[in-house]
This record gives sequence, structure tokens and C-alpha cells, in this order.
Amino acid sequence: MTESTETAMVKYDKDLRAAPGSLAQVRTLLKAYRAEMEPHLPQWAGISLDKIISTAVQQVSENVAVARCSGDSILRSVKTAVEFGLSFSKQLGQAYLVPYKQTCQLIIGYRGLLDLIRRAADVDTIEVGAAFEGDVYEEVKGTSPSLTHKPDPRVPRDEAHFIAAYMVSTYHTGRQTVWDVNKQQVNEIRARSKASAGGPWKTDYVPMAIKTCIRAGWKYLPVSAEKARLVERALAHDDETAGIAARHAPPPETKGVGDMLDTPPAEPTPEPDDAIDAESRVVSDLDLQRQEVHNRVRAIAKTTSKGYAYVLGTLCKRAGLSVPNKMTAQDARACVLALDGDEADVLVEKAKSGCEKAGADVQAFAEGGPEYESLEAPCES
Repeated sequence: MTESTETAMVKYDKDLRAAPGSLAQVRTLLKAYRAEMEPHLPQWAGISLDKIISTAVQQVSENVAVARCSGDSILRSVKTAVEFGLSFSKQLGQAYLVPYKQTCQLIIGYRGLLDLIRRAADVDTIEVGAAFEGDVYEEVKGTSPSLTHKPDPRVPRDEAHFIAAYMVSTYHTGRQTVWDVNKQQVNEIRARSKASAGGPWKTDYVPMAIKTCIRAGWKYLPVSAEKARLVERALAHDDETAGIAARHAPPPETKGVGDMLDTPPAEPTPEPDDAIDAESRVVSDLDLQRQEVHNRVRAIAKTTSKGYAYVLGTLCKRAGLSVPNKMTAQDARACVLALDGDEADVLVEKAKSGCEKAGADVQAFAEGGPEYESLEAPCES
């Protein structure tokens, strides 16, 4: 241990209730307690402690209000994420540091919870989603369960149009189990929550509905005892933070708690109408992200004559997102409307990085080569 680290530990041991106050001090605090956190990182986590710390620091840099929280609450939140093996990466969307006045709280996104369950369960894949009015949504129960979901691009993906959340688990043998909860079931569970009137239930209903389905369905999966206990601890932590979210309104420096739950932190988007209330602004953030993806895909398609579906498919491939090998422009637009915040964010970043490297949309995609095969005609927008 270096002399500077020892000095930092002495300082924070004496005054952990004080706020670090700056990004540099947060970095110093976490590095000072690195050795203390290291034994708590599960061997199967698949991520290094340094990576968790660096992503935590990066998240604080994008939400300076966290640096004004007490040092012990920041340290406790990061240590809890280490125990669960969760990253603060924007792209992964597993965990978030959210300030409630002077207290930093770890919020586990539904992707983080799903990752813990995937690690604990003896299954090949687990897929989750939400269906809305107008979607093709067909579930077959019985000894050979299956589920078909085809989103309707014309229907808003919001609470008013929500009909069900689902989780489909596929075993190594190819057998599937399907678990879903309809809107009535979700609302009954919401009514029993101590955070039903506020927090993420108020700002991000659909992600909370998906999380509700995950919480209900995971119990029926074959899991190892040790990792099952970790999932149960994560669920207990989730219940605790939901109560905190209900008691505290988010400070003005942050976006809504529900938005932080499943949407990466970002610079506030200027609102066109000051009369829109805070809840409406939070709910519209996802629509704005999807619209930005659509605008960038359309602009690149026009300048490259590659076609809308080709551009979206290429972006998805570069971002590691799953899309059909072939699709029409209408299919592509349906995919955009079905994107969640994390997926939309990473697609925008891929579009930006490609343009920055080549200097223009047309060059970025012209040099990229035929990465994606589309059924649509070129120049369609």
C-alpha cells in the first residue's frame, strides 16, 4: 500500500460522514478501501474490482450530486455492488448510484437482477420483455410452453397501453419455461409495496413491471443454493431501496429514480414546454432516446443509400444487440420502438463513434462493409 493510500484511509476513517465533495476525492476514497472490498467480490463475478471502481467513478462524473453524499454511504453502495458482482457501466445497466439528499443509495437495475439470476440458474438463456395493446402476444401453456411476441410499432410503450411482462427461460435441452404477469397482477403487487405511491413505480412503471415478473418467475428455476442466497439478498436490498425512493423526492440535480433504475445517467434534455410536469418529463425520456436512434438511423440511411434496416442492423451488430438476420424497414422501426433506454443509448454511441472516426456518416458506413443483409430496397427511409 502506498503512503498516499494510507493517508487517505486515516482521513476517511476519521470522517466518513463527510461528503467527498469532488470526483477526485471519490476516486481517492474508493481506492483507499480497495483492499477491504476485494475479498467480497465473488469468484464467479466475471468482472474485476478495478473495473467496478472505475465504472462507479465514471458514473459519479456524470452525476455530481453523488459526490456531495456522505463518504460512508458512497462506500457502502459500491461495496454492496461488489458483493453482488455488478458493474456501474452505462452499457450493462446493472447498477446505479442515486443520491437521496446526503445519502448515496445503490439501485439495482432489472438487468442487474437478471444477471444474478442467470448466474444462479441452470438454464441456457433468460429473455424478458413487456407486451402492449396492439402487439401480437400469444402464450401457450401446458407441458410444452411457448410465447410469441411481435410489437406493434404504432402503440406507445407506456403504462396506459401495458398488458403484460414476461420471462422466457430456455434450458440446455431446448425446453422452455414461460412466466408472465398481466397488468392486474402487477398492480396488485404494486399495491402491496411500501413504494407504490412514489419512486420508480411512479416514474418507470414498465421496467418495474418487468422486474416484478423476474422476481416472481425466478423462484421456479433450478438454482444453486449458494447463488440463490445472493439473489435473495439482492431482492431484499431492492425492497429496502424501494422504500427509500418512496420517502424521498429526487434532488433537482438528478433525473427520476425510476429513470435512473433502468436508463443510464445522461445530461438533462431541454424541455420544449415548461408546463410539462416532472413525471411526464421522466416518462418521455425513453421516447426521446428512441427518437434519437430513429433520427440517426434515418440520416445515415439517406447519406449512404444503405437503407434504414441495413443501418439499424449494422448498428445493432456493432453494439452486440440481437436482431433478425433479415428484416424489412417496418420490422426495423418496430425494433426501434421496442428498444429500452440502455439499448437506445448504446446505439446512439455507436453511431457517434463511427462518425467521429471517419468524419461523416457516409464514410463511417461505407468503410464498414456489408455487415448486415436487409430485405428492403436501398435508399428507403
